[in-house]
Formats: sequence, C-alpha cells, structure tokens
Amino acid sequence: MRSKLGLFALVSTLLIGPQVSTPAASSRVQITLDTTEADQVLAILAHRAAGKSIDDSEWQALFATEPYQRLKARQKEIAKRFNDPSVVLTDDDFRKFVMSGELLARATELRSTLERWKHADLEAAGEAALQYLPQSAVIRAKVFPVIKEARNSFVWETSTNPAIFLYLDPDVSAGKFTNTVAHECHHIGLASAQADYEKRIETLPERPRAVAEWAGAFGEGLAMLAAAGGPDIDPHIYSTSKEHARWEHDMANFNSDLQAVNSFFLDVLGGKFANEDVITEKGS
Repeated sequence: MRSKLGLFALVSTLLIGPQVSTPAASSRVQITLDTTEADQVLAILAHRAAGKSIDDSEWQALFATEPYQRLKARQKEIAKRFNDPSVVLTDDDFRKFVMSGELLARATELRSTLERWKHADLEAAGEAALQYLPQSAVIRAKVFPVIKEARNSFVWETSTNPAIFLYLDPDVSAGKFTNTVAHECHHIGLASAQADYEKRIETLPERPRAVAEWAGAFGEGLAMLAAAGGPDIDPHIYSTSKEHARWEHDMANFNSDLQAVNSFFLDVLGGKFANEDVITEKGS
C-alpha cells in the first residue's frame, strides 16, 4: 500500500507545497494513546516486586485490553498468512513472559519510559505529518506502547482501524517516540487516500502505471520529511549515533543513487525489461 500511495503524495507536495496548519486541518487528525496493556503489565510487575500473589482477575484485565487483543489477532493473522504457527501469541506464553525474572528486573526503567511517553504531544505529531499529505488525507490512529517479548514496532490495519504498535524501549526518548508516531501517521494518512490514488493510476497505460507504483517507495522518504518537520531539519536528531552515521553515509551517495533510480524508471517506461518479474528483481 505504501508503495502505491507515495507518488500521489510526492506529486501533491510538489504542486501545493507543505500545507499550513489550520483549525480545519486539526479536524483531520485524531490520535488516541492507549497504554492499558503496558499499564497492566507494570501493575502485575509491581505486585511481584512487593511479593504479592497475582490474582486471575489481574491477568484477565491484561488480556482484555485492546492493545493485547489486537496484538494477539495480528500474530494469528501472520501465522495464517505465512503458515507459521510458531508466531501465534497465547495467553499462557505471555503469562510466562510477564512472570520472567528478566522483565521484573526492567520494571523500573519501563515504568519511567512509559511516563515520559505519556507526555508526548501526539496531536502535534499528526499535524506535522499532515503538512506533507494530499488535501484528502485524514489521520485516525491509535498508538499502543506495548510491553512484549518481540522488540519490534509496526503499523497494523492502516485501511480499516489504524494502529501504531511501539515496543516500550527505555533507549527511546520521548522526542524519538513523537518522531516515530509522526512518521507512521504519514503512512496512515497515505492509506486514507488510497481509493482516490488508485483511481488515478488505473487510467495510466501499463508502463507509466508501473513507474507510478514503484515511485511510491518515495513515500518512506516523505514520512521522514514529515516527521522531521522540514527539509532543513536533521531527520535523525533523536536517533542513536549509529543510526545517524548510517544516514550520513547513505546521503553521501545521494547523487549516484538518484541517477540509478531515474535510470530504472526510464528503463521501465522504455520497455527494456522482459517481464514484471525482471522489473521486480531490478527494482528491489
């Protein structure tokens, strides 16, 4: 989906420029922070630290939270999609994770991290993303800081019930947390414009349509631009030194990379590839 929508956003941004935030724009952003899963895990860890037993009602309160329920549904969907039952999340497995000594040792830093994240201005993050989106885009999203075993973060159900799952990481500052939310909000805003964009590219001939779809990869760069707040702001201001070094290294290759991408698009337009599989291999 991201690849299909990126070009539409790119062209819209070039034509109309960054949008100025207005009350009308504010009505296009609705972001809800739901920390219930993390709060309940921390409550159980607090009981453990105090030497108290954990009642079944506390486990049921955890398993009933929306972040946990949707995380469980996502893992089930992934297991089905890739025929991999090992990724299914079960209540028993999650209970063992919460009762582990390793997690208990991290309880204090997890609690302080969550408190910092709770004070982030997520509406402002959404407004930042809106500046680099088509006029028709809206951002409706729930943000779930979650305590879980796998340390990954992701966006889920962008077209139906958008959710941003962020692994509760003590190494991530409130600034980077806000930056990440803005980045993902841009993707969600693009998804909201999907129907309009697909109608536009369906009218294109085969080769230009293929270019439009591949050029959608620029949506990732637009998301970074939106999260940074503009082209003159370091997009990795809140990142680690390793991430920043990688960015600087890759930026040094900008001119040659741009030429390579341009040549690829021209070759697609010129019909120089034998079939779609060859295009996919080269594009990847």
